Amino acid sequence: MSDEVYRQTRKKIDSNDIPQNDIYEEDPLESVKAVQQAYAQEAGETYVPISNPDNDLKIQGNIPPEFREAMQKRGKVNSPSVVPRSAASNQIRLQGSGELEGLLQRLAEHSSWEELELPSKGKFYQNIPNVLHVRAMTGEEEQILATPRFVKKGKAIDMIFEKCLQEKINTTQLLSVDRNYLLIFLRGISYTPEYDVEIKCPNCSTNFATVINLDSLEVETCPEDFDLNKLTGVLPTSGFGFRYRLATGEDEQAITAYRERRIQMFGDQSDDDTLLYRTAMLLEWVEGVTEIKEIQVLLKRLPINDLSHLRNTINEPPFGVNTNIDMICPSCAEEFKIELPLETNFFFPRKKETRTPA
Repeated sequence: MSDEVYRQTRKKIDSNDIPQNDIYEEDPLESVKAVQQAYAQEAGETYVPISNPDNDLKIQGNIPPEFREAMQKRGKVNSPSVVPRSAASNQIRLQGSGELEGLLQRLAEHSSWEELELPSKGKFYQNIPNVLHVRAMTGEEEQILATPRFVKKGKAIDMIFEKCLQEKINTTQLLSVDRNYLLIFLRGISYTPEYDVEIKCPNCSTNFATVINLDSLEVETCPEDFDLNKLTGVLPTSGFGFRYRLATGEDEQAITAYRERRIQMFGDQSDDDTLLYRTAMLLEWVEGVTEIKEIQVLLKRLPINDLSHLRNTINEPPFGVNTNIDMICPSCAEEFKIELPLETNFFFPRKKETRTPA
């Protein structure tokens, strides 16, 4: 079918047919006009020069209404009644209506930056200051938390950090102890410090609701004599010497990726050795053993007391926010400690019901 469509054949133009003059030799536009005129003469058509292609463009043929409308909006139409817009009408609103821009401006005026001093005092960073400036989260950050692929890949928290921090830093380089404090601080200024949780008593198995005040958590700063280059110890049972390092955001992402790979390979019913892998990854040396896979094998053979000592030493440096919370069961009055639970309502607080007195 397409072969039957008529196509006009262009004939070869002799250079002698092209008018020669001084203007043609000097002005490239005039040379184009000359070639166009020669083609028109050869085809038996009348050559009509276009003085202003943008404003005098003529549209011919059966033109779809949608295309004609689009060309009219751009100001390229066959109608003489094209009126240029005023300066005011040419102002393109980036956000929307004037009312919306006014509300956005009011929000910007009321937003503020809160100062946060890192528990590490910034001693172990080269390009990260000791004091950071943090703003409260908005609906944009909540949308990140509600996107499963960001959460699954372990990127959601860093995406939120980078948006809510005034300083442009690589947040994956922050130590985990600094990240934990930043996370808790951000939750407190974004919602309220009151965190509603459900607790199960380890003694009588009673479930009860309680409120944790995040502002009441103790924060210890890094001691002056603490040195990242001297993180060593001796295991209490085996007597093995070891050297380790503190976890960072990059390590957290690597651990998340490791867990996902294991689930893809062996399914979610297989043994979860993430804790063991995390410990092995942060151990740099155990009596001459340095390879992660070999350290993993060694950790599986260690006495449980040594393994517990390793985890406590690596995960609990002498600075950071204390997330161990004292609890008392309202049913059996048993006293116990819990680790600050990171439940769904940590960043998606449940609506509090107000009860009217009877």
